[in-house]
Amino acid sequence: MPKPFRSHACSALPDAPGRCGNRSLPRVTLAGWFRPGEAHTLRSAPEGAVPEPPANATAGKEVKMPFPITPRLVGRRTLGMAAASLTLGRVSGPATAQQSATPPATPRQTTGPFYPVDWSGDADADLVRVAGAEAQALGAVTHLRGRVLDARGRPVEGALVEIWQCDANGLYRHPNDRPGTRDAGFQGRGRAAVGPDGGFAFRTIRPVAYPGRTPHIHVAVATPGRSQPLVTQLYVEGEPLNERDRQFNALRDPREREAVLMRLQPADRIEPGALLATRDIVLG
Repeated sequence: MPKPFRSHACSALPDAPGRCGNRSLPRVTLAGWFRPGEAHTLRSAPEGAVPEPPANATAGKEVKMPFPITPRLVGRRTLGMAAASLTLGRVSGPATAQQSATPPATPRQTTGPFYPVDWSGDADADLVRVAGAEAQALGAVTHLRGRVLDARGRPVEGALVEIWQCDANGLYRHPNDRPGTRDAGFQGRGRAAVGPDGGFAFRTIRPVAYPGRTPHIHVAVATPGRSQPLVTQLYVEGEPLNERDRQFNALRDPREREAVLMRLQPADRIEPGALLATRDIVLG
């Protein structure tokens, strides 16, 4: 059955800029991570480990990944930065004005032990429908949308976003996860290149809990000019298990917690019975 979410056929060739119709995409070449024609490396750490300082945040077992060739989804239109205008006509000191205009950076978190080791086959931005599978994934369909922004709130072009999470049975698409019946209809991981406005869009399922962890989605963002990707995790706002989760509670700053929370809302206008979560990723 065809994948309904893949509506645009785009390419990212190893030796030339990608194209989508008459639109050009810049080639991503990241030293030590994304290099055309070579494998890139992302290190994994135990799922329950407290994040280390950014320089060592991805220490642990080394996993090799192929260069991404996932079709790009056209991002959302750039949202107006109207919030900045709210400071006009209001008396505030320089520090206050700078703080209100600067979005909080997305905090780094551990990769976890289940970073995907196999990116072959179907690994696009629609995790709910696997090519060749008889049925779509179990669970509540969730559309995850957002933008990759720099520290000043400007869209970052040329970024690549990866997500991975467990299926509705609480199992990852990983050979080292605990025994159980994996959902064959769930892709488990996906990749997408952002649009010119920095936008990305994934179709996945509402994350579920598994032993020792609150529901969450892993995210990795690679951008031109940065030797290491930003790796973080997104959590469901209002989830009771958050308060007992070691990773979530490692974030002491309320602004950091806010930066990784997803507010799930009904999205019947997008897809009947689906949910929508919007969360921007801000590079510090």
